[in-house]
Amino acid sequence: MKNEKVTIELCNYNGNRNMVRGKGRLQTTVESLLDSCPYASEMRFYLSDNESTDGSDEYLFSLGFGTKLRIPRFVNERSWQAMTKNNMNNLREIVERVETPYIWRIENDSFFYNQNEFVQRSVQLLDQNPDITIVNLRRW
Repeated sequence: MKNEKVTIELCNYNGNRNMVRGKGRLQTTVESLLDSCPYASEMRFYLSDNESTDGSDEYLFSLGFGTKLRIPRFVNERSWQAMTKNNMNNLREIVERVETPYIWRIENDSFFYNQNEFVQRSVQLLDQNPDITIVNLRRW
């Protein structure tokens, strides 16, 4: 079910690396999201790319939903620290654009299953508990 309080952001950088069953991890992320949460494509959705060089940006921007953004890389290095700085810069860019109370941030290496009620349950939890700022759907 679509939720008007949530904006989704999917950030990507070279999401075709580390293939999963013959598909880039970005494609695997998008397909699993839409399989588990089909209404996501009807929500406010930003699809952002950080100057990918592996063609994953073309896949991202070919999707028939969402607002597409090219966000220049903040740091042009290959390191964990550079990735973190770029991710924080992406988040800043999105936060400046979002008008909803909540953001669902998705990275291009996520996999979703059985998440039909995740958005509604998260919004309910956040609305009822102002001291909670992050809801994470990861399972270990």
